[in-house]
Amino acid sequence: MDMELRKKLRDAAASLGKVKYALLLAALGAAVLLFPTAKPPPEDAPPAVQTESMEQRLEAILSEVDGAGQVRVMLTTKNDGVTVFQTDTLYSQGETKSQTVFYRDGSNGETALVQSETAPEYLGAVVVCEGAERAEVRLQLVKAVCALTGLTGNKISVLKMKN
Repeated sequence: MDMELRKKLRDAAASLGKVKYALLLAALGAAVLLFPTAKPPPEDAPPAVQTESMEQRLEAILSEVDGAGQVRVMLTTKNDGVTVFQTDTLYSQGETKSQTVFYRDGSNGETALVQSETAPEYLGAVVVCEGAERAEVRLQLVKAVCALTGLTGNKISVLKMKN
């Protein structure tokens, strides 16, 4: 029985000689996949659109409305938006590991590859402005905030700014 096993092993080794280069390439490819150079995304990765930035942008554009005067805006949000980073999933010895994919930018730095981003979900807005006593100005401001945030008119309050 020992002789049969040796003969089978010799036969297997002889037939392996024909495909050894293909097996070597496959093993090298598997090794490259098991040892990527990806790093986790930075902990302080900014949200898709920051609420404060949106408030500032709204203030700038709404103050340009005829009769609005100085404008202050406050937005409330359900979330700050979601950024989903592209990941590679690696399978090794029964373990599954996910690693973020990075790409090199022009300045020799690495940036996490973003798969998708969603804007913040706004719950309401308060606009305080000098010209809020005029109904026409209030209507224009409500329409603008609706267009830019997706809020409905009943979730937007336009109030007169104190002197």
